[in-house]
Amino acid sequence: MAELSDGEPLVLVASIDEAYVMPLAVMVRSALENLRPGVGVKLFVLEDGTRPESRRRAEASWAEFPIEVEWLTPDPSTIERCVQDRGYAGVPATYNRLLLAEMLPSEVRKAIYLDADVIVTGDLHPLWERDLSGHLALAVPDAYFELYHHARFAGFAFRDEDRPAATDRYFNAGVLVIDVDAWRREEVGRRALTIAERYRDALQFHDQDALNCVLAGRWGALSPAWNLHELFDVLMYWDCRQYPRSEVGEALRDPCVIHFIGPTKPWAAGCANVHASAFAAYHARTSWGDERLPEARPLDRLAERHGRLNWLFWRGVVHERDAKRRNSLVGMLWSRPWMLLTFPVWQATVWTSLAASRAWFWARRQACAASRDRLRAPVPS
Repeated sequence: MAELSDGEPLVLVASIDEAYVMPLAVMVRSALENLRPGVGVKLFVLEDGTRPESRRRAEASWAEFPIEVEWLTPDPSTIERCVQDRGYAGVPATYNRLLLAEMLPSEVRKAIYLDADVIVTGDLHPLWERDLSGHLALAVPDAYFELYHHARFAGFAFRDEDRPAATDRYFNAGVLVIDVDAWRREEVGRRALTIAERYRDALQFHDQDALNCVLAGRWGALSPAWNLHELFDVLMYWDCRQYPRSEVGEALRDPCVIHFIGPTKPWAAGCANVHASAFAAYHARTSWGDERLPEARPLDRLAERHGRLNWLFWRGVVHERDAKRRNSLVGMLWSRPWMLLTFPVWQATVWTSLAASRAWFWARRQACAASRDRLRAPVPS
């Protein structure tokens, strides 16, 4: 890898296991390709069970760029209790980001954390230079925090010291600018782990929910362009009122970070995200470039077309005078008039699936809690 420049390197942090080494390689490659010349990167990877050969392949994907890489292995016992019955929370490696302040070298005072399921399509340097203005972190508010996350939190039996205020916004933790010194000083990681363990039967997105509790009122909002995680390529409803109108337009026109949230990823079968082709382009320039990504199935292609219709619709919400967008929308419906019939059916299917998955989640949580209560009950003498 090329040597770092004399200036201060931009510090990136990611947390992965073996299954996410390839997505990490794509994510970092995309960040390096779009970073302005003369800026070096210091990358810290919190890894859980990655193979040496996989790590070498990842580093080979960045060989021509000025980057230094350090692989750090957290103590798995630290998060052992948190990952029990974790539901939708993901693999144990996702909790390792809660340990980053303690794991990073003491000289690291600020860092950008990125999930491995993002691609960077803009220059990260302006984000690195952003003043935190006393906040412990900067993040993008979740598009569904009023529709979904506040409703979840309202039903939790939080202790008073853990409950966020009803007016607190909820952020997506896939992109964070972190005051590492402050996280160490205020023990953000330890407190978040305590909450993740204390409420593991209730929290759906364990580590993200825990961070939102600990950082409530202490984080600053970024434009959605820095974490374009909305589902408007799938869902008809997108609460764009959560962001200033100008910021929504900027994010749709020129996103800086695209986040592939949800269970389907662009490197796996079944992904209908309209940005999957952008992931494939960066993937082709990594050490995994000779490995073909799964081809879209007929149902995936149908879903992607409906996603593009949604995309054009939401661009219209913030760009009423966008003639190109309007012509594209009309052209799509003119060439595929059957979508006027299938689109409502598609949306009904998506929303029914979401409702069913949420009902399954809560039923599973109640079953786990009931089972644990039976185990804890005293045995009759």
